[in-house]
Amino acid sequence: MTVPDGPASLLPPATYDVVWTLVVGGALVLAVLALVGWGRRRDASLTHLLWFFGILAFPIAGPVVYLVVARHSSAPER
Repeated sequence: MTVPDGPASLLPPATYDVVWTLVVGGALVLAVLALVGWGRRRDASLTHLLWFFGILAFPIAGPVVYLVVARHSSAPER
């Protein structure tokens, strides 16, 4: 195993690399949560299919809106 030469190899990653990684990781987590929730619902309507495409088409807003709206629409009324 070789060690890279120079002091630059010992520096932490740039801030934008860390932020970008967190944003992409967060978007993936949101998408997985939304798709799991979407898959658990037993609905055969066109709206259900449109939610699927909305989750995939809008990587951050789609899952957030789905999780907020779907949880409220599927919650039993008291």
